[in-house]
Amino acid sequence: VIKCSDDTMSIAIHDSGDIYVACLSDSNINVFDHAGMQKRTIGSRGSGDGQFFNPHDLFIKGDVMYVAEYGNHCILKLTTGGQFMQKFGQHGSGLGQFNGPVSVIVDQR
Repeated sequence: VIKCSDDTMSIAIHDSGDIYVACLSDSNINVFDHAGMQKRTIGSRGSGDGQFFNPHDLFIKGDVMYVAEYGNHCILKLTTGGQFMQKFGQHGSGLGQFNGPVSVIVDQR
């Protein structure tokens, strides 16, 4: 059975049927199979590459996952296996800056 902390923020489903759940207070992404059994956890609390601090939303395109990182004020790009690829933005209100992003969506092209 899918179980996360009481503050699940976002759910995305991979083409394989795996279910990705962003957990706010746990600051991680839990991955479940189509039957709801947990397969793995991606990330840990922190501000380093591939770490989370209150992830709010996630979007999966192919084998790439984008995470709106509220606490770290950025968008993270990772493989669906959890490998860090890239980080976009930093804290602020200027061009290329975020102040607690809560959502992310990627053009399908």
